[in-house]
Amino acid sequence: MWDKSNDFMSGMRFRETQFQHLRLTGEGCWVVERRSPLPWPVGMWPVRPDRITPIPSVKKFLLGYVYTSPDGEQIPLNPDDVIRPMQPNPADPYRGMGAVQTILADLDSERATAEWNRNFFRNSAAPGGILTVPDTLDDNDFYRIQRRWNEQHRGVAAAHRVAILEAGMTWVDRSFSQRDMQFAELRQVGQDIIREAFGFPGFAAGKVTDVNRATAEASDIWFDKHLTIPDVDRVRDVLNTEFLPMFGPAGVGLEWDYVSPLKDDDEVAAQVMVSKAAAFAALVKGGAPLAEAARLAGLPDVDFGTHDPDKELLTKMVTGAPSLAPMILPVLMPDTDWSHAATPPAPVQIPAAPEAVPAAPVRPALEPAPANEGVPLITDAPELVPDGDDDSDADNSHLDGCMIALIPREADAVRLALPGGEMAADLHVTLRYLGPDAAMWPEQARTALIDAVSDWFYGLPQVPARLFGAALWNPGGEKPVWVWSAGDDPEAYGLELGKAHAIACAAAEDVAGAFLPEPHSPWVAHIAAAYSADPSLLPDLVARCGPVVFDRVRIAFGGEATDIVLTGGPDTDQMPAIERGDARPCPCWRPLSAGW
Repeated sequence: MWDKSNDFMSGMRFRETQFQHLRLTGEGCWVVERRSPLPWPVGMWPVRPDRITPIPSVKKFLLGYVYTSPDGEQIPLNPDDVIRPMQPNPADPYRGMGAVQTILADLDSERATAEWNRNFFRNSAAPGGILTVPDTLDDNDFYRIQRRWNEQHRGVAAAHRVAILEAGMTWVDRSFSQRDMQFAELRQVGQDIIREAFGFPGFAAGKVTDVNRATAEASDIWFDKHLTIPDVDRVRDVLNTEFLPMFGPAGVGLEWDYVSPLKDDDEVAAQVMVSKAAAFAALVKGGAPLAEAARLAGLPDVDFGTHDPDKELLTKMVTGAPSLAPMILPVLMPDTDWSHAATPPAPVQIPAAPEAVPAAPVRPALEPAPANEGVPLITDAPELVPDGDDDSDADNSHLDGCMIALIPREADAVRLALPGGEMAADLHVTLRYLGPDAAMWPEQARTALIDAVSDWFYGLPQVPARLFGAALWNPGGEKPVWVWSAGDDPEAYGLELGKAHAIACAAAEDVAGAFLPEPHSPWVAHIAAAYSADPSLLPDLVARCGPVVFDRVRIAFGGEATDIVLTGGPDTDQMPAIERGDARPCPCWRPLSAGW
């Protein structure tokens, strides 16, 4: 939304429009767009602040807003439908105040000056005056003289023509010159007042009469520090306090921020580094360890080698008391022979070694293992029934997420369930992963997704597949898992796995495409059998490979699941008689807005 605020406006255009409103009026109004039944926003529109009227409330402070359209229609809006970054107005807490409101009188004077100059050239390009006549003129003579005067002398093209006066008329000059009005000075004063009101330096406006490189760089820093950063801080504040909470749990732990436009001053940074280096040298000269001196001076971490305070202390002791050398030097340099400097140690009595234990006989590497030595085989294990505790993944965290999945028939699920592995009711092929947290899906969004999946899979047959192998996934990770690799059964009629995956993805994208996590690529059809790395499970997995039929599509939000039964399949009476080459039934697409 920040890169493309709505279907008709880029993010840059949205930001420029709202900053224009904010700097001129002290208010920026964003109307939030939502699409039912999703509660989170999907777009933002910048609206002229004068078209938004806040409705005060005695109890809630703000009851809402009323938007007045260009044709006069008034539309009520809830408080969470409008986001308003504002510069505070001391006279009205519901409205903002910009720089324009503080210099309205100066702006009127500037406009009047510009209009006077324009009218000067439009009317006659010369100062105005009075025509006097000795006798009274009737209406016809008055309009005749006025019309001829305008035809001959009005406009810039007719400037400085010689006027011919008749019937004793005389000209009386009654105007001030532009020099008398001091329009040049007046306009300059008005421009300075307007620029100062916005805090705009003269150099940024193109006034370069007294600018050198130092003052230009200082003006850039001042502009970013006092104009750009406050505006960006104001927008960041409303994004974090008003916009981000609209996304519910998805926005928890997140924060909007920006990269500061202020650049480091290289000259100042060099001076600071020189002062730190001088402090470091003084500390080292005073006897401080190198690493500690660097830390105290504020220098970056530098590898000065291994620092052993105990060895440094022993070295100082040897230097100060040479008589202690025979005892200290062996500790400092253990690889050196100091027997000539130390007292021979007393002999140490070493106890006799115990009698050797006879070694076990070694079987040659190529000799086969004994066949009947009481070693249990895998097939000797008693037949166990899954106990429902899901021992392969004790925390059951893999069942807490959200997904759209294919569910095998009950008979196939019971046949596939491994002892100590996934329960028969939990075996599935994930078609589209929807995220790890069910709390991110409100009730309206869940209902919309269930309806969309039902529509997309309406009338489709069951999914016949074949488990053609077993594999250990994530062997070095926290949760290794044994899986069956699944593929299409070419000998049976039904929906293909790849098409079922595409349909599930389309249904999810139709409802909440922008908020779905990125899927794993490429998608591989599989059934998780047991969360374990035990290699002894492989024979049991291989023994269970073969055909399997998926007769349901499940939409799961943590522990809450909804199953959609597929209507036709290889073992049902509803299977239509389709000859090779005939078209198979396909889902009908329904727009998101239909029916909601």
